[in-house]
Amino acid sequence: VDHLLSIAGALGDTPNIIAGDFNCSDVVCPEIYARIIAAGYRDAFASRGAQADPARAMTWDATNPLNAMGPYRLCPSQRIDHVMVSANSRLPMRPVACSIEFTDSIVTLPGGQAITISDHYGLRVQIAFGDDETPRDR
Repeated sequence: VDHLLSIAGALGDTPNIIAGDFNCSDVVCPEIYARIIAAGYRDAFASRGAQADPARAMTWDATNPLNAMGPYRLCPSQRIDHVMVSANSRLPMRPVACSIEFTDSIVTLPGGQAITISDHYGLRVQIAFGDDETPRDR
């Protein structure tokens, strides 16, 4: 995280987005999450109030078959994937919509074979830039 923040910090006031599986949140490894926020980033999902229902705001689900048999199976389901937007850029970015996507743990392929997709769900964020009212997916 420190390396990522150092690279992003070198961009100055250029608008930037850092996204991915950070294995942290304000609950899980809060010190890492706090470092990202202190570096001038805003959690797009949380800033939209999208985590009001924690059961629907998770990106890592302990009951997912890939997680249920793994070493972290006893961990609570949680949101550890993030889209962080620079809060102090010269072109403001506003998260306008957020959702958790691809929540089917198992999908059936043509021919009937059932497979798991991922151990994480997708996080979708729409962002408007500056005064632009047209959101763009990120």
